[in-house]
Amino acid sequence: MDCNNNVGNFYLLDPFTIEAWINSTLDNSDDVIYGNAWAEPGYHVRVTSENKVRFMLIDTGSIYKGIDSPALTAGWHHIVSVWDGASVKIYVDDVDDSQTAIENGTVTTITTTANTKVGLDTTSVAHYFNGLIDESASGIKPYSQRTRSIRTFQWRKVALRVLMLMISLLTPTP
Repeated sequence: MDCNNNVGNFYLLDPFTIEAWINSTLDNSDDVIYGNAWAEPGYHVRVTSENKVRFMLIDTGSIYKGIDSPALTAGWHHIVSVWDGASVKIYVDDVDDSQTAIENGTVTTITTTANTKVGLDTTSVAHYFNGLIDESASGIKPYSQRTRSIRTFQWRKVALRVLMLMISLLTPTP
């Protein structure tokens, strides 16, 4: 789903949070959950080919900062990715599952004019999400122990069922 470029376009100094409920097929492919970049300035959250959740801030294809979670198990999971202005974190089912840091160079910008998309890559359908995504959201506020239970800030919400969207987009028209 294309959210245009007025949703989820953040600055590097903005603390922000991205969250979604996902049920991935765990098919060992790189499946984008939410984001506006792959190898250009921006960010994305995806399920990797190792079936881990990865949150990446990207300056260029060779300059990035990210974090991986442990491998997911089958079923629904609540995924929260957080940039607090200094570090990246991933929460899986309300547990801080930030495990493996992935970093190369110093990220100086994530600002982009690219559209934010849910369930697919910004440049191609090669990394579409294989499974279901529900209640995806992004907001300029860091996720914390306190906000996990209180949720006092405004979210720009986008809810969808990606499987049906992907089927409709990828099914050839007679």
